[in-house]
Order: sequence, then structure tokens, then C-alpha cells
Amino acid sequence: AVLHYYLKFGDSRLEEFMTALNRKFTADWVDELYFTKRIENTCKIIETIDVADNPGDVLGDAAFEYDKSLTLSQLDSSIYGKKYCRYLLLLTSMILSGNETPLTLPEIVSIEHILPQNPREDSEWVTSFTEQQREECTNKIGNLMLISRRKNSALGNYDFDRKKERYFKENVGSFALSFKIYANYQTWTYNDFKNNHADILDYLKGYFNIE
Repeated sequence: AVLHYYLKFGDSRLEEFMTALNRKFTADWVDELYFTKRIENTCKIIETIDVADNPGDVLGDAAFEYDKSLTLSQLDSSIYGKKYCRYLLLLTSMILSGNETPLTLPEIVSIEHILPQNPREDSEWVTSFTEQQREECTNKIGNLMLISRRKNSALGNYDFDRKKERYFKENVGSFALSFKIYANYQTWTYNDFKNNHADILDYLKGYFNIE
């Protein structure tokens, strides 16, 4: 689709087109449309380019529409284990960094839970979160961050202060979102999770043009 657009319109509004294309493709992915349906939707965009007289005709076409309420519902749900989980975290980091900052990924990129999936019974996690709260937030995007090392279940179960110093300190600098969490949060309680989750949803709602 990008090549098709470029061959017809050159670099006129090319960045807008690539953003719109990525927004549509990502929304379809997050909304868990079948792969064949996602391909069909991309083909519709190519067909739109074929008949368009100018870039505005392409960018204003209904081929870029998606179910925004469904997309928001998916973004607000438990996403850990979904194929798009890592991409959404990278996308949020790119949004925070801005278009002028190149994203240079380290060799290893792992998804880490801040509140662990299986905290020890004697840990602060069990006193800071009720069982219901842990079930609600553990696998949501507001409790996830990217790190540049392999996951380590022993380190990952540390209490927050120790985990932050021993596990996150040297492994979050490549990712704007992870660094923001590391720099801005001195504790990790249910309210901290809710604040971070709301912030990330706001970034993504802005990207997907969701009111």
C-alpha cells in the first residue's frame, strides 16, 4: 500500500498516509480481525489509491475507518499474551519520544510485569493489592513495561523498590514509556497502576483518534 501510494503521489502527504495506514492496520489487529479480513482491508486502501485524484481523496476515504469503541475496549483489557502486546508498548514509546527521535532497539526486548503475576505471599504486593485488584490489573498495559534483558522470574518478584533498583535501572533507557515509569513512580500501588494505565490509554486514544 505504501509503495502504491508513493508511485502515484510521491511524497505528497506521505507521512500522513503512513500514519493513517498504520493506525488502520493496528486497530484491525487489536480488534482481532481475521488475517484474511485485514488483508482485504489493506486491498481496499490500494483500490482507493487507484481511483483517487489526489492525496486528500485517499486520506478522507472510509477505507481507513475502524470500530473505535471496540479498539478502546481492547486497549483497556488484559493484553499480555496477545500477539500485539509488545507492539503496543513500542508504539506508546514512539508516541512519547516523538517523530524526531529514532527508535534504536536493543538485541533483547522483553515484556515485564511491574506487579508480578505470581507474587510471594510475604511480599508487599500482597498487602498493596487485593486479590481482586491483582486479577484486574496484572495483565493490562498499565502494568507492563519493556526491558532490554531477558525476563527473570526471581528478580521479577522483588518488591517494587528493590525491583526498580536491581532490575529496571539499567534496562529501561531504550524505551521512553519504561523510563517514564522508572523516573516518575516511587511506589507501585493500585492507584499508581490506575494513573499509569490512564496515561497510556490517553496516549493511544490520541493516536487512534478516539474521543
